[in-house]
Amino acid sequence: MKTSFTLSSFILTVCVNAQIAYSDQKAPPCANPVMPFAVNITNHSALLTWEPYGDEQPVAYNIVWHEEGKRWDSVFNITDTFYQLTQLKSNTFYEFKPAAVCADTVSKYKLRWKFITLTEEGYCSAHSNSLCYIDYVRVKNKKNVSGSNGSGYGDYTNITMPLVQQKNYTVYVKPTAERQINGAVTVSVYIDFNNNKNFTDPGELIGRKVTPERNELPFNFTVPQDAVTGLTVMRIVVEETFFAYNNPCNYTNGEAEDYSVNIKNASTANDDAGMISYQRLNKINIFPNPVNSTATINFRLNKNSNIELTVVDQYGRVLKSELKKVQSGGDLKTQLSTANISDGNYFLVLKQDGNVIGRTVLVIKH
Repeated sequence: MKTSFTLSSFILTVCVNAQIAYSDQKAPPCANPVMPFAVNITNHSALLTWEPYGDEQPVAYNIVWHEEGKRWDSVFNITDTFYQLTQLKSNTFYEFKPAAVCADTVSKYKLRWKFITLTEEGYCSAHSNSLCYIDYVRVKNKKNVSGSNGSGYGDYTNITMPLVQQKNYTVYVKPTAERQINGAVTVSVYIDFNNNKNFTDPGELIGRKVTPERNELPFNFTVPQDAVTGLTVMRIVVEETFFAYNNPCNYTNGEAEDYSVNIKNASTANDDAGMISYQRLNKINIFPNPVNSTATINFRLNKNSNIELTVVDQYGRVLKSELKKVQSGGDLKTQLSTANISDGNYFLVLKQDGNVIGRTVLVIKH
């Protein structure tokens, strides 16, 4: 009986120690998914995508998502690296974060992506990080030098390019990139010829070029005979080729700029101007963007004048307004404080003598 008791005790001790040793072993780390993004954005839906980290092969994925300012919703055990969200509100900001499900653990919801659905009427929004950007756009002898817009989008619709039906034109775009972008860049140019507020109809992609250089690129096109006369929009997108989505609304490591074009009938048109600029206040950049507490605003004045700085939210409400005294024209800078402004996307507006120019700005404090 003593031997039996000793043997039983020994077996019990071994089993307990084995359980303790097993419990002390940490599960292998479960890496966060990378490159969260939203593509195929419409008024009421969006396709969410992400990639596994390195050679990780998670069992599945979870995501959390929400309308900005609302509670988070969850989707579990997604077996693909994408998920279609539906029944979204138009012209509304949404955000999502993916997590990897591994054999013994789940990663954190670490990386996030914010996007906005399309308006019921209007062009799709565009934003990124301006790691690749448009140095300038030229038509004939007229050039708009914009440089990096910081937020990945530049609104130059106050600059108009006159066009005539059935005539040939060339738009020149000079792409460039920050030092961390070593590979090729892709440049795409779109014109909404039928003025239906999108760039996806046949013939509206007037050119796409991939280049490892940073030289000026020509884009030749002919205005269709049935192009709708009046004002419409030209969009130029520059993006890193390795991550290129080749889409006028969704891109990463890149930048888009919008310009106005005024299409006229051949019998009434005079298109010798190249590009007509209706602004004296121009070349506005915000750094950093996204901004935490304070950002520097760089802009150019072509004459001496005071300016008004205004921050507007997506509903058009003025959150901040300041009058800045400017003693001389040229390249200038001022500071923007985000005190009393919560996280989100906003529009920064500079006004000078009735002239207005703006940029989107993203505020992230935590």
